Amino acid sequence: MNVASYRRVLAGGLVIASARPEHATQLEALQRVVFPTLADNQRFKAAHYLKHLELFPEGQFVGLDGDRVVAATATIRLHFDVDDRSHTFADIIQGGWLTSHRPAGDWLYGADIGVHPDYRGRGLALAMYAARQEVVWTLGLEGQVTAGMMSGYGAVRGRMSAEAYYEGLVAGRINDPTLSMQQRVGFKFRGLLRDYLIDPVCDNYSVLITLDAAKDVEGAVRPPAHVSPTKESAMSSIQLRTDVPGPRSKALLARRMSAVPNGLGKATDVVVERAEGALVHDVDGNTFIDFVGGIGALAVGHCPAPVLQAMHEEAQKLVHMCSLVGT
Repeated sequence: MNVASYRRVLAGGLVIASARPEHATQLEALQRVVFPTLADNQRFKAAHYLKHLELFPEGQFVGLDGDRVVAATATIRLHFDVDDRSHTFADIIQGGWLTSHRPAGDWLYGADIGVHPDYRGRGLALAMYAARQEVVWTLGLEGQVTAGMMSGYGAVRGRMSAEAYYEGLVAGRINDPTLSMQQRVGFKFRGLLRDYLIDPVCDNYSVLITLDAAKDVEGAVRPPAHVSPTKESAMSSIQLRTDVPGPRSKALLARRMSAVPNGLGKATDVVVERAEGALVHDVDGNTFIDFVGGIGALAVGHCPAPVLQAMHEEAQKLVHMCSLVGT
């Protein structure tokens, strides 16, 4: 499976990264926590997230606290008419499978975004919008388009119409828990969507919103001007977010200096946290291309899915047997 490799370390150690197959079960659980009143047939399940990774790996992101998934967003590419108000969430998600994805689509459609309640207010949603905007820039898209839940409307629907609530949002008189944050990011309100999804929190109302590619998003890094926007370059090239070594790497290098005999050489100051394919990611969020490979080993790349699967299957049967005792 071709999985993209985005990684950004936030203040406080939280990480925005490309979603991976091993996150699928946690992503399903997060959906239940973030959208407790959403109709179950409109929630993504683990199998759906695995399908999303097959369809459009560079568009799937998670927020991590260590190995714990605490935030997520799933996106696809679409050809989209921003003046169209007729589409629904069901039209887009296709039963959860996102098969409405069009590989040559000119808009990045945000199918969902959610942050665990315990982690709200720590910049995760903004950082995921930034990651999505980097996809827009790298692929040369028109921008981001999505439908923001009118999540404050359900509580006041007995006192005002959805149209009046929307007008208050546009005028800035009403602060909505979801849409007002998205407006501060830079999203533009395009129109009210009736019966977009099935959730009493918003009385089934959402708002069509767009974020133009010309907009900067805090934390988003534009690709160099000389890099042409191609799918092949999306989230799969060198990314330098700090000096090398960065602050976390310097701390670990100091620890190495104090713990490892000086006779063991060190060619670089790269402190690796994880890797896949030909890409290596350090503890400060920088990404490098590995031209060394496994010295003395077959160069199959880091963490290839067939090898990982074989290791997993073998480890379930046997981890080690001393060859002096048995064969």
